[in-house]
Formats: sequence, structure tokens, C-alpha cells
Amino acid sequence: MGFAATELIRQNEGKTGGHTPIIALTAHAMKGDRERCIAAGMDDYISKPIDRKKTLSLIEELTDREAIFAIDGEALMGRLGGEYALFVQLRDLFRESSPRLLAQMHRAVASGQFADLHTAAYELHDTIINFGADSAVRLTLALQEVTDDSSGLAAMLSQLESELAQMDRALAEFAPMREGLTPNNTRAMQWPRLEENTLAELRRLEQGGYFSLDDFLRQFNVDGRARIDKMRQAVVDGDTATLEREAHTLKGGSRELGARHLSELCFELEKMSREGEGIGEAGGEQVRSIAEEFEAVCNELARRREG
Repeated sequence: MGFAATELIRQNEGKTGGHTPIIALTAHAMKGDRERCIAAGMDDYISKPIDRKKTLSLIEELTDREAIFAIDGEALMGRLGGEYALFVQLRDLFRESSPRLLAQMHRAVASGQFADLHTAAYELHDTIINFGADSAVRLTLALQEVTDDSSGLAAMLSQLESELAQMDRALAEFAPMREGLTPNNTRAMQWPRLEENTLAELRRLEQGGYFSLDDFLRQFNVDGRARIDKMRQAVVDGDTATLEREAHTLKGGSRELGARHLSELCFELEKMSREGEGIGEAGGEQVRSIAEEFEAVCNELARRREG
């Protein structure tokens, strides 16, 4: 009865939108119950005897979906040891790999290759585990347990895609304060505009006679301003191809210099342009943010070279 009701609810949601949280309640905990419930489109599963605290916590989690995808900066950076560069690396890995892994899972389900499904789910699980997206993590765990029953897997993958899309938006909005966060009220973490390790490597290369850092920075300044001007014009012209290309190029130059936040802003504009959202007010605002961060980076570089 519960499985049939869930199927009808999910089918209706496919037409009308929205998502009704559904928790399965069973008399006894049996191996595979949770996986079958999630595969059927339910959000989670509990068994008797009822643990009141656990049940209320689960209800709160499932009914407050915004909280699931609002990044807890202190908790996240605490898990990563305060390494902002590591956060960027993991976030970029998620963005680059999740479309491929989702496609791999869809192909595995369609062909009945459950070993491939398990492999992709395992890799995706490792990619997202640090971000606190509990619902998506549970889905990847459940997918690793699927054996030879593909019933409900399409709905399960659809739910996972929705969870990952919300997670991607939350990651895009997450920007640690440059003034610093204080995990557990014990340690302040400063977010530098320029990564020291990258700058140190550039200085080492300069000292080795491989290139002139002054020439490199001068070229970055000139090229960056030219590219930002092209971005502004592309927004006005509605030219998403140019916008994507210029954002991509400035992203690479910024990353080579260790200007991670500037690189991230360019990445977001590149993605917006690829998805057709880089023009209009949103694109203009993103370009303004890039221009402001670019000026701040150039000023910081000038200050350091003078010092």
C-alpha cells in the first residue's frame, strides 16, 4: 500500500512539481528494506520500535529542505582543516564529475549493469561526502546496495539529480568571509585574496630564471582588463559564446596566479553563459563582481611587489 501510494504521489509531482517528504515505517528492520523504500521514491525509512528523537530529527530534516543545502561554513571548513583551496578543489571536482557519474548511472540502470552503478555511486558518494548534503549522500549509499531489481531506480536517480542541483546552487552561493570564520569559537581562519603557495612557486620559477614575474603580472593586468571589457560588451550584445570564452580564459589566468576567488567568479559566469543565463541583469552583475575582484587582486599584487 505504501509503495503504491508513493508511486502515485511521485507521478503526480512529475506533472505538478514540488516534493512531498515520505518516510517509510516498517514493523521490523530487515536487510535491504531501506534501499527498497528509497528506490520506490521514499525519502527515508525507520523501523519499530520508534525512536522519538530520531524520528523528529528526520522529519525536521526532510521538511526543512532549505537547511539541507545551505552550506554550514564553519562545519564545512572545519572538516577540511580550514583549507579553502581544498574546498575549491573538491567543489570543482564535484561540478566536473557529477554529470559524468549521473550519466554513467543512468546507462548502468538501462543496461542492468549494476556493478557499474555501484562504482559510479561510490565515486559520487566520495565526491559529496564533505559538503553536508545528507539526503544526496544517503541516496548514493542506497544505490551502492542495489542488486538485481531496477524497480523505482529511475525515480531514485531523478531525486538524486534534484538533490545535486540544489547542492550545486548552494555551493555557488557559499563564499567564506575574508574577515575570517571561527569554527567552534576557537580558531579564526583568514581567506587570502591570493594563495601564498602559488605565489611562492611563481617566485621560485622567477629566481630560477624561467620567466619574469613582473612581465607575467603586467600581462595579466592588461589581458584581464581587455577580457572584462569584452565580457561587458557581450552582456549588452547577448553574446553568450564570447562571454563563456572570455570568462574561461580569465578563469585560467587567475588560477595560475593563485587568485582563487576571482577564478571562481569567472567559473560561475562561464557556467551561466553555457546554460544561457549569462546575459541580462544576472550576467551584468556577475561581470561587475569579476571586475571588482580583479581590481582588488591587481591592487594586492602591486602592494606586494612594492613591499
